[in-house]
Amino acid sequence: MLTKNNRIQVLCLIAVTILSSCASVKVKEVSHVEAKADDCRLPVFNDVKEINGGYTVVCEVESTTGSVLFVKRTAEAAIERAMPAACRCGADALLVLTSGKTQIKFFSWRRGIATVQAIKTNQSASR
Repeated sequence: MLTKNNRIQVLCLIAVTILSSCASVKVKEVSHVEAKADDCRLPVFNDVKEINGGYTVVCEVESTTGSVLFVKRTAEAAIERAMPAACRCGADALLVLTSGKTQIKFFSWRRGIATVQAIKTNQSASR
């Protein structure tokens, strides 16, 4: 049977574990355009050569997944987490600059990470 102090210690340990495994998305706005709905679907480009025509960067987004067992901890999941922020920036597409996984640490599982540019394509300006 756990004493009151032991229960408090267990709850604190669980809270620290949950809080330290949170995902994050950091956004740096480069230029201001009209936002789209958070649930918009954007094409993802891994190379500038895949983009037909020119583009302008509207936001830079750094995304990290959580590290707990029940979440996806892949680069693809990090890119997916960046998409709502890119939609809020008014982007037409995502251009992946870097993606991968973090290293395993003593108190942490690997996390999916991605740095993307939310871009406005020149084709969208002519529509």
